[in-house]
Amino acid sequence: MTKKLCITIIYDILSLVYDCRSLVYDCRTLVYDSRTLVYDCSTLVYDCRTLVYDCRTLVYDCSTLVYDCRKLVYDCRKLVYYCRKLVYYCRKLVYYCRKLVYDCRKLVYDCRKLVYVCRTLVYYCLLMAISNEYFEAIADYGGIEGDTNYIAVMKGDVVRLIKKDKEWLTVEKDGDIGKVPKGIL
Repeated sequence: MTKKLCITIIYDILSLVYDCRSLVYDCRTLVYDSRTLVYDCSTLVYDCRTLVYDCRTLVYDCSTLVYDCRKLVYDCRKLVYYCRKLVYYCRKLVYYCRKLVYDCRKLVYDCRKLVYVCRTLVYYCLLMAISNEYFEAIADYGGIEGDTNYIAVMKGDVVRLIKKDKEWLTVEKDGDIGKVPKGIL
């Protein structure tokens, strides 16, 4: 073997060693980059897991919110139902109050009629009690001259009734007894 060939072989071996070292360096760089990539991926996976957890928490919160909203809607509907029921009973109460007011007015009217009838009855009872004996003259009557059976009365005189006839009343005035026409008293 010649020297030139040995040098070439050595040169090729050194070149091969250099290439191997370069390859090792590149492999180490690749391993470092892979580790960095793995770290970044694990960080990304962690972030994704955190995001998934946050999304699940958000979904849970949203479902809780939806449940609360549904419950609120249910409670509001229930409140509306009871408010409508209250309005119904209030209207019914107003109807019965109006009916009661009408009945009370009718009762007051009937009571007034009854009071009027009672007053009239009392008036006529008193009138009958008094009128059986005493009357007031509503017009002047001079009597018949020369006949003592007839008595003169002036408007406003009070006389006591003694006897009723068809056309004449026998009355007493100041101790005198005589007849007067029926229309005078």
